[in-house]
Amino acid sequence: MGGFEAHLSRYHADFAIRLERSELGASARERLAALARGPDSGAWQRIVELLDSDSVHDLWLEFDGDAGGSDLPVPSVFAGPSDSMGGGGAAATEVAQWVRLIAGEGAPVGATSTAERLVGSLPPEGSVFQIGSMLARPDRGLRLLVRGLEPPAIAAYLEQIQWPGDRDAVAESAASWHRFTSSLYLSLDAGPRVGPRLGLELMFHDSVEVSATARCERLLGALEKRGLCSRPQREALLSWRGVSTRSNTGDRWPPGLDQGASLFQGSLQPVLARGLNHVKIVFETDRPTEAKAYFGYQLLWLRSDRPER
Repeated sequence: MGGFEAHLSRYHADFAIRLERSELGASARERLAALARGPDSGAWQRIVELLDSDSVHDLWLEFDGDAGGSDLPVPSVFAGPSDSMGGGGAAATEVAQWVRLIAGEGAPVGATSTAERLVGSLPPEGSVFQIGSMLARPDRGLRLLVRGLEPPAIAAYLEQIQWPGDRDAVAESAASWHRFTSSLYLSLDAGPRVGPRLGLELMFHDSVEVSATARCERLLGALEKRGLCSRPQREALLSWRGVSTRSNTGDRWPPGLDQGASLFQGSLQPVLARGLNHVKIVFETDRPTEAKAYFGYQLLWLRSDRPER
């Protein structure tokens, strides 16, 4: 599974790919091991250790679209816990261990205590979805993605953690956008204190398959009306939805998928399902509100009606 982060206020996109230990083949492991011995060995060794940890369910590696050069750039890393990490004191202790696991000695000063406060302040229905380390950035910032909060709870939570931005604006926006989504997530930066940048993430059941719903179309239409995306961007995101197969892709079809299909002797065929996963509304003090779209693809193996000979 992979995807793109598109900044809708400007024409820029980053690329991300999902890794899960149980799905990695020998060649992928060899490539990661080679990177861990290369010039950026520290960052890639951290990624290898995360993949080998029983505490990690999956990893998303996000590569900056502005990164130049021919070598593979160091990505930012977002790790999903294997077990649910809810609010409360016990979870705050657990998140300190997670910070050491994902950031090592490179975590910003004070980030651990701030992350503990972010988790410890969650209401009972809240939980941590991902913890990220911006390995590609000089400050190696730490980011938490939390879920399970309804709009009224979001307002109370931002007050509890003393987020320094316009809390009323976020609460009002959460209430306004909630009808377009299946759930709301918050992304928060942890440094010496809670960072001024906040992301309100409008989710679609975390699946590319539901992006064909009318709710997705209404959301993109509302973004256009509010000046957070252009009409060409809205139309491009809607046209991204669909299915890619060997027959409708031609020379652009990845040859590795044909090699994989040959192992099933025609009984299964690969399909790439494309869709919109979520939209993030970004709030930051003294900066205009902006939106980002997250769209991607998922590899599915479907049974063939007529096996190839």
